[in-house]
Amino acid sequence: MWQAHESLQKRWLKQKHNKKLKIKIARLVKDMEEYAKKLVQQQWGQTCDQMSGNLHLKDTWHLLRFLLDPENCKSAHSKNIERIIHGHPLGNKELLKALKDIYLNTSSPIELPGYAGSSNPEMDEEISTAEVRAAMHKLRTSSAPGADRVTNKALKNLDDSSITAITKLFNHCWKKGELPPAWRHAKVTFIPKPGKSLDIQNLRPISLTSCLGKLFEHVILNRIQTHMEKHHLFPDTMIGFRPHLSTQDIMLRISEEVVNPLHNKHTRAILALDLTKAFDNIEHEAITAALSALQVGERTHSYIKAFLSNRTAEIHFGQLKSDPFTLGSKGTPQGSVLSPLLFNITLIPMTKLLAAVPNLSHSLYADDITLWTTKGSDGEIEYTLQTGADIVSEQARAIGLSCSPKKSELLVMRYAPGRKAKDTPVPIEIRMNNALVPEVQTIRILGMYLQSNGKNTATLSKLTACVHQTNRLIRRIANKHTGMKEIDLTRLVQAFVLSRFVYSLPYLSLHKAEKEKVNCLIRQSYKAALHLPRCTPTDKLLKMGLHNTLEELIEAHRIAQYERLSKTPTGQYILKDLSISYEGTHTRENPVPRDIFKHLTINSIPKNMHPIHHKERRNARAKALEKLFKHHEEVVYVDAAEYKVQDAFAVAAIDNKLKHITAATVYGRRPEEAEEAAISVAIISTKAKFIFSDSKTAVRNFAKNKIHEAASQILLRNHFEPRQIQIIWIPAHSSHPGNEAAHSFACELVNQAVDQSCLRGSKERMVTFQEITSHFRNERLVYPAPHYSLTKIQQTTWRQLQSHTFLNPYKLALMYPGLYTPKCRICEAEKADLAHILYECPELQPKAEWHLSNQIEWETAVTSSKPETQIQAVDWALEVATKQGLLATSRCQEEAHH
Repeated sequence: MWQAHESLQKRWLKQKHNKKLKIKIARLVKDMEEYAKKLVQQQWGQTCDQMSGNLHLKDTWHLLRFLLDPENCKSAHSKNIERIIHGHPLGNKELLKALKDIYLNTSSPIELPGYAGSSNPEMDEEISTAEVRAAMHKLRTSSAPGADRVTNKALKNLDDSSITAITKLFNHCWKKGELPPAWRHAKVTFIPKPGKSLDIQNLRPISLTSCLGKLFEHVILNRIQTHMEKHHLFPDTMIGFRPHLSTQDIMLRISEEVVNPLHNKHTRAILALDLTKAFDNIEHEAITAALSALQVGERTHSYIKAFLSNRTAEIHFGQLKSDPFTLGSKGTPQGSVLSPLLFNITLIPMTKLLAAVPNLSHSLYADDITLWTTKGSDGEIEYTLQTGADIVSEQARAIGLSCSPKKSELLVMRYAPGRKAKDTPVPIEIRMNNALVPEVQTIRILGMYLQSNGKNTATLSKLTACVHQTNRLIRRIANKHTGMKEIDLTRLVQAFVLSRFVYSLPYLSLHKAEKEKVNCLIRQSYKAALHLPRCTPTDKLLKMGLHNTLEELIEAHRIAQYERLSKTPTGQYILKDLSISYEGTHTRENPVPRDIFKHLTINSIPKNMHPIHHKERRNARAKALEKLFKHHEEVVYVDAAEYKVQDAFAVAAIDNKLKHITAATVYGRRPEEAEEAAISVAIISTKAKFIFSDSKTAVRNFAKNKIHEAASQILLRNHFEPRQIQIIWIPAHSSHPGNEAAHSFACELVNQAVDQSCLRGSKERMVTFQEITSHFRNERLVYPAPHYSLTKIQQTTWRQLQSHTFLNPYKLALMYPGLYTPKCRICEAEKADLAHILYECPELQPKAEWHLSNQIEWETAVTSSKPETQIQAVDWALEVATKQGLLATSRCQEEAHH
């Protein structure tokens, strides 16, 4: 077509007054445009089809997030940065200097004081290879490298000799209290803040530091965190960046103490304080002094001192690049692993003073400080909050920080039934730095919106926008005929919709109408994912077992949160303080004994090893391991199986010749506890140097140096013969002789058939979010999902048949009067509804062997999970639609056949 266009253009240049030639060119251009549009649609359809079944790939999620928010991607950020550069009046050097002055501290460095605490031999021990490996397991391969270009992916794939060399390097730095300059150098880039004007004042700095240096930080972070948690040095009101704690724990406290309707008859006030650029301005002297007070040991203190001192940076802004420069003696390094912990440690004295204020509750999540009170008169509430605000202001000033009254907010919730305008109460006023903190009608606490009138319109409006945005995304990537299939679209709803719903809604006091609106939004999302009309009956949708109601989500979320909180002393304090009685199902986690842990090597578990999606990769790994260790004698395979009548497991171990070595009974509730115990039994009772387990969780727990009580006691109470041991994960049920033999041995011990599930089933209490929500869905499941072998149009038709929303002449006539007739095209019946066209029309009947001749048989068919039954029902429905002249469904059938 393009060649024809060029040929006609050449002729036109010689015959510019030829009207017929002009018309011919115009027609050709129109044909080319239509063809180009068709090609674009085909290419986009192919892209959407390729995404189907590939949600395990990061590229798929990158594309989906781009479609959801095009302004929040790398290409958009780069374009916006270029706009700022070209539109700014300053020159390149002046612009880089302005960025340095705004976002980086370049004050004169000072000499930091030495360690003033007591010695701590345990913290000052040499770093072991096992600690380095444990830190490697936490590295994210998606993290960008620093200036040295060493990536986390490269570090995670190092061999044993390289890890040993890195450990020696770390110990050299550890003993001397010095760090290489490259580990203290940062490459600082910027991205524009979303929703704000493009200006150098509205940027977010991102520091890229050495991945090798961050690996060292992970090692030290693990030591300090273990020391802090072991001696309970963190206050129970400090939540941020601590294991098994979350922002939602602060929301839970506010929900129970402020939002709960039981407190509606009292005045309640919440004060959210803002520390101006807290991480950038905190003094290094305050950090080192706080570390000394916590008795972390001289080597740890020296490391932090070296970590903070003589840091350098260079700014990269679009194509602009500054020369390296030295940073000042303020601020925790942006983007570093240790920064949140160091900031938390410095604020510990503040929390102790706040805890001493009567009737004042408080919580800290990094630099987000929230104070609230619900007791006393308005005057007493004002005095209590003012006292807390003064403490925060004074303590912040002592460590180089300052509070911003303009960015801080006060929310007052009063009980005023029938109050008249003349009874307006005296406002509660809080002052900071001689300025009044503004009172607001809506406050945002860690992503949860609260309103002074007790309503939730702000939250619901944002969730509604989120649902509509996700529904538009679904319409772009799928329709009834092509694109992503049902299983993928429902995952998108869970990722983009339900995750936001369960973040804050469980902590709000929702009225009946608000709950119904939320349930309606949930149903809208799933109807969009299934390509069902909005008029789909709710009872039919519920019987598909695809989604949970708001009430079910809240119940599951609360139980899962209580279970998580019961794992830690701080979590237990929160539950007790809120008078929540909950008995957790977990056992205590303990570190592996030091003299054993330093002899362990836990190999990384490969990615993309899903038991369904990656069967070939799992089988290939099993074959490779069998070939590699076939002739090794010091190899042991372990497994566990559950007893039917008690909370106990049998653990078993066999050697490389498939001979039974040892077995034991372990009491516990969870499979991972038994799998950990099986590994511990192999460590103690055998001379194995290679221990294979098919439990990812157990292997990872050993790598994290956190195992449950049963495994810990086995290691502590028995003699360990020192030797280097590798713990290796092997895929379960991948036909590996050793793993299969260990599995059979464990099952024999509990008198179970090999082909049955040998791990915990019905006796276990449901405590995870997934377990509880799945239980609710399965309880009402009547209409099974379409078989994966069905095409997209077949899957859509299957759901339409189940929900009784499959189009028919009678329904179309009601929807479009005058355009469609309600009569049957075949037999001229007056009312051709769904039942008539599927099985009541005497002129159009399905085959007798299909068993689709009456309502009962159709109900039986649409509740079947057999693929042949589903295909028969769907094909008959599409054939009927074609013969009834339903053009949309006729097109569907044609595309399905193609």
